[in-house]
Amino acid sequence: MAYPSFCFAAATGLDNDVWYVPYNSPEGTTQYSSCVGSASQPEYSYIGNDYPMHFPIAAMEPVAMSLHETAHFSMEVNDMIGNDEWSSIRNATTGLGRVRLGPEHRLFIVSYFHEMHCLLELQHGMLYPGTYPEVWGTPEKVRYCINYLRQMFLCSASDMLEKGDFLASTFEAGTVGDDLVCQDWPVLLGEMQQNYDEYLDWYREWN
Repeated sequence: MAYPSFCFAAATGLDNDVWYVPYNSPEGTTQYSSCVGSASQPEYSYIGNDYPMHFPIAAMEPVAMSLHETAHFSMEVNDMIGNDEWSSIRNATTGLGRVRLGPEHRLFIVSYFHEMHCLLELQHGMLYPGTYPEVWGTPEKVRYCINYLRQMFLCSASDMLEKGDFLASTFEAGTVGDDLVCQDWPVLLGEMQQNYDEYLDWYREWN
């Protein structure tokens, strides 16, 4: 079983194996992308740095997502619907991006949610500067998140092509761009929710 590239935010160290994930190209042929990880399923103690780089779920089927200008996720201070849409990012799972792994149910954060959290930090920093100085959007947190997202973009290094010049965009809602090949994120969310529910069952029984 190969693991998709949803890394743990706290992960450190890489092993030297390389495994290859098959996917169907738009031309209908099977191609392979290389990822750092392990082709087998090694046992981890989850003590110290002995844990996997990726949330251990089965490889996900590729899905398509069309780029488009959206009327959602407004950046207007008084748009309550837009605020709810931004909050929905944080509430995609009840665990807030947290998963528990290993015999002692060690806490990890899936990097996908760390990235989403940083988008919320930027949104709060732009719309409500100084409103929640101890929680959201402080200059220090905004700087941290911009740098974190910069590093994550470098790490993923997406090389998919987009036609035209994005600098010439009119930003008109409903404008549709190219299709992207993505990992099936609802599968990830479902697995994370199941992991969190199982942890709650364990916690209620033993605590």
